[in-house]
Amino acid sequence: QRLKRTPSIIAKLRRFPQMQLSRMQDVGGARAVLASVAEVDSLRELYRRPTKHAFVAERNYIRRPKPSGYRGIHLVYRYRGARYRGARAEYDGLRIELQLRSRLQHAWATAVETVGAFLGQALKASDGEADWLRFFALIGSMFALDEGTPVEPGVPGDRNELMAATRTAARRLRAKDRLAAFAAALRVSREDEEMRRGDYFLLVIEQIEPDRRSLTIRPYCGHELAAGIGQYQIEEKRLAGTAGDAVLVAADSLDSLRRAFPNYFADTETFVQEMTRLLA
Repeated sequence: QRLKRTPSIIAKLRRFPQMQLSRMQDVGGARAVLASVAEVDSLRELYRRPTKHAFVAERNYIRRPKPSGYRGIHLVYRYRGARYRGARAEYDGLRIELQLRSRLQHAWATAVETVGAFLGQALKASDGEADWLRFFALIGSMFALDEGTPVEPGVPGDRNELMAATRTAARRLRAKDRLAAFAAALRVSREDEEMRRGDYFLLVIEQIEPDRRSLTIRPYCGHELAAGIGQYQIEEKRLAGTAGDAVLVAADSLDSLRRAFPNYFADTETFVQEMTRLLA
């Protein structure tokens, strides 16, 4: 499961003044990461079959990628629970979004969020340093060619030209070294991971020096969820206007948390490995 964070909701409402909160389709949702684009397409076919909930829209960013380089399939549904046993009638009409991505597409999105978090820039909303935005558009197209899907407009269509441009952008930014540094800055010891278990985790990222950040993890059991939500709201207010971040997520262990939300641990290993392979 994935919940949109309050700063993201506010930023989206500011970008789209006519949007109503009740009609925002991605406040809550689910995400599936699959091994290949073929598996993404197969799962998409299953979800497009009739369900008890009302299908609203589909956005296929694999066949029509965003200018930023983002790829994935988003399926939007309207919740219909009044007629079903155990369902919550008060949620009727609210929207939920399913995101489907391949492993490479997810690695790209993870790297964008990681760099954006460290730089304090909304790179995934195409707002930030031009060099980083261009780099991610280029490497996203390299991933797309590798998966046999379309590249976005504005990047070289020839593979050799695209590779040369991507190499130049990566060198200019020292992308590989900086991603490795981000990962080292947020490393969590294995001892801590083994000690901490919970149903919910509050992750708080703070900048303690210009080039150093800390990660604090607070576990909450199921009956402590209200306390976790309260502390999350406190941290969000405290970090407002800073380069820090806070998120409350559900997970059965810290290991599954790392797999589901790798960007909060700067776990960009897959992205770096794939970038290195494609640019070799």
